[in-house]
Amino acid sequence: MSSGKDRVLIWYQGRGGAGQRFAFRLGNILHGVGRVGSVSYLLNEADSYIDLIRESGDEVVSHVSPSGRDRPLALLASIPARLRRFSEALDRLKPDVVVCAMNFALAWPLVEILRWRGIPNVYVCHDPEPHVGDYGVLWQRVSQKIMLKRASAIVALSGYGRDELLKTAPAAIAVPIVMIPLQDHMSALRRREPRRLAAAGRVRFLCLGRLIAYKGFDLLAEAIARLGERTDWSLTIAGDGPLKDEVVRLFAHDPRVDLTRLHLLSEGEIDDLVSTHDVIIHAYKEATQSGTLTEALLEGMPSIVTPVGALPEQIGNGSAGWISPEVSAEGVAAAIVAAITDAQAGRYEDRSLAALALCDGETARAGWRDVLDAVLPAGGSVRRPG
Repeated sequence: MSSGKDRVLIWYQGRGGAGQRFAFRLGNILHGVGRVGSVSYLLNEADSYIDLIRESGDEVVSHVSPSGRDRPLALLASIPARLRRFSEALDRLKPDVVVCAMNFALAWPLVEILRWRGIPNVYVCHDPEPHVGDYGVLWQRVSQKIMLKRASAIVALSGYGRDELLKTAPAAIAVPIVMIPLQDHMSALRRREPRRLAAAGRVRFLCLGRLIAYKGFDLLAEAIARLGERTDWSLTIAGDGPLKDEVVRLFAHDPRVDLTRLHLLSEGEIDDLVSTHDVIIHAYKEATQSGTLTEALLEGMPSIVTPVGALPEQIGNGSAGWISPEVSAEGVAAAIVAAITDAQAGRYEDRSLAALALCDGETARAGWRDVLDAVLPAGGSVRRPG
């Protein structure tokens, strides 16, 4: 395989969520890897980034698919047609390597076609294990185990994620694992100047994303109760998920908390929320790494995190935010107070600069060069899926 000629196909056919954003931004990084000649995409027709990708000149093949959450039987019934359409897309795009940007409902069994055709594939593993309260946990575990086994190489998005992957699935992994930090994939779109507080002395906090059990909304509710009657802060909770009613019950009594964004968010709403708030809060009870934290880093937004998973790692072990001393309401409250105190003392801009410094595109490009060298060595044999 000669330098600069690799045809890379980015594959993600989930219907929404972080996978769409990641796949789009992964393409931006791969275009900067010297040996890559072209980048194409195989996506779900519902993907919000299709038009933007096509405007950039990259080729996109898209398919309509039922929702695995809402119509699981229809999804299963679609497998024969999906297998045929996947084969047709491969015939059209002729990739040298396929990158599965994130697991999705039918990534397996579709990945078997890559094995049958001898096309190497790279699997980006976002989470070694499903989160507490997540949907389809058994299917996620089964399908990911097969995706790991079929991969020619695996990309982990944090040091913590890589280490946990090696602990939880060592028997399934006999291929290179390359750690490329999640936030480094996004650097091409990052803000260039640090942020400043919009309202002097008052901090606008944001809690963004799926409303699901592991995100610690009960801890956050108790934490803000510990702040008493102070009015130098506000909090917006935005997103949708199984805990929506619980979130309303926990926070509706507090006029400092805005619950008007409790719905499925458009890409534009996400960008608007990040740009109009000061600090994002992750009161998580467990985590690998966080996509919403990455969105904050891109915009120079400092973060409050609990000491779980790669969250401290993602904010430079505290340089770009505040780490709760423990996973508790008391710890989260202490971190919130520290954020307000630092902001009022004029230290907010320093945290914002540190956040921007954590998004390093060259690190991501170097990591993907290593990945491609592993599965498509120049002049050597291709590493085939197992």
